[in-house]
This record gives sequence, C-alpha cells and structure tokens, in this order.
Amino acid sequence: MKKTIFLTVVLTFVLTIGVGTAHTQQVGIDAAIRRVATELSTSIESGASVAVLSMQADSPRMSDYLIRETINALMELQGGRGFTTINRARFDQLMGGLHLNMTGSISDATIRTAGSLLGVRYIVTGTFGPLAGFFRFRAQVIDVETAAIRNITHADIQNDSLVAYLMGGTIQAGAPSAVPTGSTSNLVISENAGWGASVYAANITLRNNTSARFNIGREVIDRQERDVLTMEVDLARGNGWRQGVFSLNSDEMVQLLRSSEGIRFRVLGDGRTWIIRIPTSNVRDYGYFEASFRTRQNTVTEVNIPFSQLRQPSWARRVGFGRNNITGLHIARLSTTESGPSIIRVFDFEFI
Repeated sequence: MKKTIFLTVVLTFVLTIGVGTAHTQQVGIDAAIRRVATELSTSIESGASVAVLSMQADSPRMSDYLIRETINALMELQGGRGFTTINRARFDQLMGGLHLNMTGSISDATIRTAGSLLGVRYIVTGTFGPLAGFFRFRAQVIDVETAAIRNITHADIQNDSLVAYLMGGTIQAGAPSAVPTGSTSNLVISENAGWGASVYAANITLRNNTSARFNIGREVIDRQERDVLTMEVDLARGNGWRQGVFSLNSDEMVQLLRSSEGIRFRVLGDGRTWIIRIPTSNVRDYGYFEASFRTRQNTVTEVNIPFSQLRQPSWARRVGFGRNNITGLHIARLSTTESGPSIIRVFDFEFI
C-alpha cells in the first residue's frame, strides 16, 4: 500500500550553497569552512593537538556556527593527518570558569592560558566580516608556546540566506514562521486531495531555549516544483536535553499511520541528524519508538523507516509496539551536546 502526502501554501525560500576552486571565488559558508580547515590542517603535524578558540564576528550566532563547524571540519581531517582536535563538549568542560569573549579578539596571554588549560600545542582563531558585497572568513593556526602564526588563510563567502540568518537576520521571502522558545504553536495544513478528507493540525514543541521556524508550501528541488515541509531548529548551547519537535497528530494522520507498515520520504538537509518518532498510547515516560536519519549536505536522500525498525531509547520502560496504539508522527531534532541551527526540507512523503 502506498499513499502520498502533498503539502500546500507557496514556499519560495531556497537555500543556496555555492562552490568554487579559488580563494577569489565566493562560495557557501560550509564550503568555505571546509576549505579553510583543510588549509590550516597542513600546518598541524602528526601527534599534535589543536583547539578552536574563537571566531570574531559581529553576530554571536555566526561566531558560534564558525567555531562549531571548524571543529567538525578539523575532526573529519584529523584521521588522515594524525593530529587531534578538541571537541566542543571537551572544550567547554576544560575551560570551566575561564570566561572568554569567544566572539572578539583574543590576546597572546589568553592564547597561552587557554592552550595550557586545554593541553594543546596549537590554537585556531578567526575573523568574519563584510567586504565589497560578500564576506571574508580568515583563520589562523597559532603555536601556543611561541605565539607565532603557523598558517593563515581565508575564503570569500556568498552573502546568501544562511549567512543573513547567522548574522542575526531572519529568513525572508516565504521563510518559515518563527515560534517563541518554550512554546507550542499550532499550524493548520490546508485540505487537498493528497492529504485526504480533512485538514491536519501540526505543532512545534520547544525545550531549553531552543528556537524553531517552519513552513509548508511549494519549492523547486532538483529542478522540480514540489510540496515541501521545511523545518529549522536552532539548539541553544547549554546542559540537558534541547529539542524542537514538529508533530502531526490529527485523526486522519493517525488512521493513515495505523494502516501502514512504515513511512518513506525524501529529504534535503545540511548533514545533521534528525529523529522520526512514533508516539504510542502505551508509552507513559516519553520513551517513544523512534529511528534516526542523517541528512547529507545539500544532497537529496531517501529515508525508509519500516515500523519494525523503530526502537525505544535505552532509558525507556519497555513496551510492545502495536500500530493500533499510534497517536501521531514526530520529526525532531534533539541533543545534549550539539548546538546551532539545522534546516531540513521533507518531501515525497509516503505511507508504505
């Protein structure tokens, strides 16, 4: 059995990531970060350790994004180069009570202090700022012992929608609706033939200073106009669970889920991990049956989730999964360690 869901309302927001082969070309921010990290890694010898200390930018959101993604890029490179990168969680743990301005300039004394606390040989710092209609991301590797700059490089970045958002703006032109943190907001999805005989109620639930935006509408993906659910969740830094959950739980949706063996959809994402969760009436501790899926950067992937593959979290009280107990569908991003924004676009949704 196969039923396909179509979503309504026009959506014109398109996230564009550019590519290039030279520093003079403007690229998307993620490509720029990977390029800069690759160049910096050439000056970090095997056996050494490195930490990303600060990224100076006018927006704290941008600074945090640059720090986190530079760490991730260096960690992807370290296996082939033989060095070690301090991850964000370890960085926060080791820095402890040393309150640094991670978005501003860093002195040589601060670099030496941080290097000693972190136990690393090298520190990475950087800057991000406007330049003639685009942005320049510049970063350097500094020797903690001598304060000498080992390597410095830069990449020029397109002034696109993601950059505008990270610099503190809001996404325009059909952008997802903003939802206040700590709240639940209702969204009515209009009726059409693909959805069935009734309208669907959807909501966003947020926890621990997480923010989210969502929309349902039409967008061109892979040169074809499609009905798309766009969801963005920005996880705040901090301790404990942080989550943004998009829920579909109308009577019509529940009946379709109960009569299916699973779900299938396609997704355009940014390389981060999301959760499909199927709540059931016999789960009382929020330990719902779920499966994770990881998106690929700027690449459409197909996600197949038979209900037989769903599992409860390790901490949950074990119950049996029965389709007659299904009460809805959740698409969620949650974490105790990750922070920052993530955007996915879900389309070609099917019940199987």
